[in-house]
Amino acid sequence: MRRKRRLPATGSAMQTLRVAPPALTSSGRGSLTFDPDFRAYRFDASPVQYRVQVGEAAERTGLLLVEGSLGGGPWLPLVRFGMRYRTRAGDCLEPEALAGSLQVTEFRHVPRGLILTLRYTEQIEQQTLRRTLLLRLMGRALVAQATSAGSSGALVAAENYCGVAVRAPAGAEARAIAIPYAPVPLWMLAEGGFLALYLDPWQSAATTADATGSLYLPRTDGRIARIEETWVLAYHDDPLAVLPAPQPEAVAPDRVTPSAVPRRVVLDLFSEAPYAEDRRLLAMLRAAGLTDCAVLYRNWQQFGYDRRPPCLYPANPERGRTEEFRALVREATEGGWLFALREDYTSITPDSPYWDPKVVARDSAGEPRTGIAGGYAIAADKMIEFARLESTKIQRNYQPNAAFPERHTAWRPDAPLHQIDLGADNDRALSLRDVYGAVESLVRFLGSVHEGP
Repeated sequence: MRRKRRLPATGSAMQTLRVAPPALTSSGRGSLTFDPDFRAYRFDASPVQYRVQVGEAAERTGLLLVEGSLGGGPWLPLVRFGMRYRTRAGDCLEPEALAGSLQVTEFRHVPRGLILTLRYTEQIEQQTLRRTLLLRLMGRALVAQATSAGSSGALVAAENYCGVAVRAPAGAEARAIAIPYAPVPLWMLAEGGFLALYLDPWQSAATTADATGSLYLPRTDGRIARIEETWVLAYHDDPLAVLPAPQPEAVAPDRVTPSAVPRRVVLDLFSEAPYAEDRRLLAMLRAAGLTDCAVLYRNWQQFGYDRRPPCLYPANPERGRTEEFRALVREATEGGWLFALREDYTSITPDSPYWDPKVVARDSAGEPRTGIAGGYAIAADKMIEFARLESTKIQRNYQPNAAFPERHTAWRPDAPLHQIDLGADNDRALSLRDVYGAVESLVRFLGSVHEGP
């Protein structure tokens, strides 16, 4: 039996995970052993155990079953991992449909410390494909890293793996519970325990993903990215221990920290009144004793809300003079409030002063992708170019002390914002990690310009 090792609560692998459940950060001791009776590897992170089947079924089908047990209780099926494949005809086949045509010619499993490496060589449509699945015990969660042959970021022929399929428990033994704002459902198992399974988009080369797995769509030149992604599997008796949570990061001490925002009353203001009238309204609230307030001022743009984006500056002259608008912002910030002007760099319309078809995201057929509020979607890597033009003028002339990049933080950049660009001439907005990285850079930039959260 292998000696138990201390569970890694920190380290290079965890530091790269951008959404991690509390179960992953748990400390303690764990072990990885092989059970010859069941032809399975067992990850022990007491009281949670994971069992990975590597017997005849896994070798024959290429599907990998992961089971779980809590406190020495029964083993329950948690998830099956498999590969999606795009045929010469362009069809994307699920792993169940591949069972009759896929042949696993080599299947190796190598344990080392708290890591189990599974290597597959498979044949389909007279071609040989290779992939690796690395399972790592971190805290009381299991992290799965899937890759296919090739160097990181490489593009391959479309007749290839086109995604990772995940099959969470279904039927009477499990119930999916939708959690507001959570990217995936929470699974409640009939025999006990809660399960969450989700993709870390910052580490995925896929073009989109949902609760059933990831999908890699081809570019306009017919090529697709090689498989590169990380899944987190967490099983626990506490539902809060398995739900994903963004990892906090340090904020410069001279900035208003994001932690101060939840303590404030949020005033989400969509107004068509004159600026002078809004100014009197906010002054009345301050006089009434409302001191901890964060104002999200939506409807101020030059041409109106969601009209001719991404042109925002200057403030709509139909609602009052520039001096009134400046006073509206200045009096709020001097009164101790956070004040943010709504900015959106996700869409562009042909009547916008910034119109340029080269900034529009394209689908696999080369067609422009539609924006969520009309017009066309801006490719993720092009957003910050417009922010540099607009937000600097906004700050210089109006001086808000907070940023409100509305749709960038409320909607996924792959769907429904459609900011994945599959055009062959753009290598910077091809994947989930590209677009999430672009949104993060944009949000950080806006925060630095406006010197606030």
